[in-house]
Amino acid sequence: MAARELPLEDRKPVTAEDLRALLRRKFPVDQFAMLYEVRDAAGFHANRSADVVMVGLWPSRGNQIEGMELKVTRHDWQRELSRPEKAEAFVKFCDRWWIVAANDDIVQDHELPMTWGLMVAGNRGLSVVTPAPRLKPKPIDRSFLAAMLKRACMTSLETPEVRAAVENAATAAREFAEANAKNSAGWEAHELERLREHIKKFEEASGVSLEEEWRLGRIGEAVRVVVDGDFERFRRDLHGLKGTARQIVERLTEILPDEVDDARPG
Repeated sequence: MAARELPLEDRKPVTAEDLRALLRRKFPVDQFAMLYEVRDAAGFHANRSADVVMVGLWPSRGNQIEGMELKVTRHDWQRELSRPEKAEAFVKFCDRWWIVAANDDIVQDHELPMTWGLMVAGNRGLSVVTPAPRLKPKPIDRSFLAAMLKRACMTSLETPEVRAAVENAATAAREFAEANAKNSAGWEAHELERLREHIKKFEEASGVSLEEEWRLGRIGEAVRVVVDGDFERFRRDLHGLKGTARQIVERLTEILPDEVDDARPG
């Protein structure tokens, strides 16, 4: 059973991008080259732009050039009718000229010029309401050809397929970065906990608290002596301390002989 058209009030607004997507569905890329926002000339000589210029790629179908204006509101269509010179800048080079409307209320009866065709968006895609008659175009001049080629280069980067690929790549990169950040945070927390356990074991075995910063240097020196096996240096340090102690005792004997004698072990 054929799909029924939704009432106008139940339809979602159709955008220009929606219409471009419907055109690409109706005119496959292997058969038609579709260019967007094509200027009427190259460089500073351009005054106007056409929403779509489509070129047939198969000689058996005539390699026709068809121009299209996309209309998503009635006001937009009325502006088009009030400026006929805009379309004429392109119609002269086209084999057919179309209006592609977002709904069937945009273009009213008897408003469409006789040399133009009309396609309207619906639930099942674009429908041809009024076929565009075959025109007698002039040969394309070099300035318009350059404008078309410029848009051909740009249009390939502006299609929804390309944008979707870029967005997918950006999403994948963002998810990868977020996952790495989570993994990194988890690894850092694990390492911190592991270091805390090592410090706790060291403090319990040595009886030394590493929270006292002034002792860290001395602990480090003692550890280096043990690790390097430099016991000779340790022995020299002890001899130095012994000499210093003897000098202190001798000095105290001179100053306080009685007290020092009493303090000596028997």
